[in-house]
Amino acid sequence: MAVDIETLKLLYFQNDEPCPYKLKCGYELNIYPIKVKDWGIYEHSISILQIDKNKINDIQIIQMSYLEYLYNLYSVNSEYGTYVANIMEYSLGESRVAFSKYKGKIVITLLDDNNIVKGYITHKEFDEIKKIILYQNIYDYKDIYIDADVQQLYEDYYKIKYKNGKVPSLEEQKTYVLSKCGYTMEYLNNLSYRMFSQIFKHCVEDTVYIGKKIIQGSYKYKVDEDIQHPLYEKEKDKFSEIFEDTSVLSNKGISGAEQLNNLNLQ
Repeated sequence: MAVDIETLKLLYFQNDEPCPYKLKCGYELNIYPIKVKDWGIYEHSISILQIDKNKINDIQIIQMSYLEYLYNLYSVNSEYGTYVANIMEYSLGESRVAFSKYKGKIVITLLDDNNIVKGYITHKEFDEIKKIILYQNIYDYKDIYIDADVQQLYEDYYKIKYKNGKVPSLEEQKTYVLSKCGYTMEYLNNLSYRMFSQIFKHCVEDTVYIGKKIIQGSYKYKVDEDIQHPLYEKEKDKFSEIFEDTSVLSNKGISGAEQLNNLNLQ
């Protein structure tokens, strides 16, 4: 049975509760939301779950399972083993794990404190667990195929348009939320990152909204747009801005910008 993300959102994600997942071997895991205090370490590890290996121009890699692909990365660079271990520990609460083979396939073996096997995660189960982890911790995550041309233009667009801006660090995001909400650092650190990232977004959007409404109410400025509170605005795909404003890329001579609307975004 495929993972039903919408049901998991209703039952677990929105309630900040761990998501149960029973392996075929009989062992039951809990998949925990990552807390803010652990995100600084974890965010480097979660990136290994977001590699689109099927865009790598190598038929052998394309034919691999994702788990086998990670094992191959680990075989070349042991740092990937640390990333996998972090995911197993922080998301699954499993601190003793190892790559091994079961019925000729790469699996992740789960061990107890005496190195006795408790269970193992197959490549198909890993794909499902990976999907749950990404949706659980990144509130606006979308598991969709993005055409390589669109992805490249998206990266070019934001590099050009926001070249004078910056992405606030986690520490800056935390202090901003503290200043707006009056939380203690202890309370904030024990929030899930999923909830914290939404609180940060709401704080920023509220400030921008109030500023726009003040300008709209001033006789000095004419504002034609309908300014709605962000909570009631129709959700936009993160790629929509480049489709609406191709001039940023075209003015910089980025090839293909004028053809954006013809590209495949599925």
